[in-house]
Amino acid sequence: MTTLKSFPLFPKFRKMELSDRKAYEEFYSLMAPYADYSFNNLMIWLDLNDDLFVSRYDRNLVFRFTDVLDQNKMSYAIIGLRNYKKAIAKLFEYQKVVKIEQIITMVPEFYADALNDSNKQLIITEDKDNKEYIFDTSKSYILSGKESENLRYKINYFIKHYGDDVLVKEINLNDDKDRNILINAMHKWGSHRSIQDSNTKLGVEGLAIDKYLRIYEHLSSRCLAIFLSNEVIGFSIFHLPPHKNYAIGEHIKCDYKYR
Repeated sequence: MTTLKSFPLFPKFRKMELSDRKAYEEFYSLMAPYADYSFNNLMIWLDLNDDLFVSRYDRNLVFRFTDVLDQNKMSYAIIGLRNYKKAIAKLFEYQKVVKIEQIITMVPEFYADALNDSNKQLIITEDKDNKEYIFDTSKSYILSGKESENLRYKINYFIKHYGDDVLVKEINLNDDKDRNILINAMHKWGSHRSIQDSNTKLGVEGLAIDKYLRIYEHLSSRCLAIFLSNEVIGFSIFHLPPHKNYAIGEHIKCDYKYR
């Protein structure tokens, strides 16, 4: 696969760069749109410490990074299109040679299923904290049925009390003034943390959003914000992956005093 030739052969690694986007997304577009493996997510969450490295084995990519959501552990992840078992075996062999724990994180379900069919030596554990939230937008828009009753009540309550003064509009992330609106709002809500608070999950997200706003021009992201009386009370940053009919949400923040 020519798009992967820019990445070194395993076990050699090199730094993953913003300039890798085109090559990576051609590869990523051939599999299901796992949000964790979108280019935006890689360059924000897996590269938050500027230490995301990449290697290739056959038609698989291996990532080495600091997991900022798991006590800053050095972690390995893998995703690919074929020869999953060989790729996993090679990665475990490498980890054994360099004397680190033989564990792989962020394993997509299709990868785990392929391994679980025949390999009884592996321990495969579901990571419930990192499940993806998949929403059918047509159902979310209509919100019919018993299961949506509570959400419908909350929405109707909000509209009844604030609806006349609410405006939803797109924030231009290319505009300094608009970006500052988001930054100022997060500081006001207390949901943004300085680097001294980076040991908390909430603080880590603040650092991630900071990075997002620094490299936004490379990520083709969009942002929708909710304004109440010309003041931002919530926003969502998202992007459209190379897969048709999908959108991947990255950050959703709001002022919790409005419920």
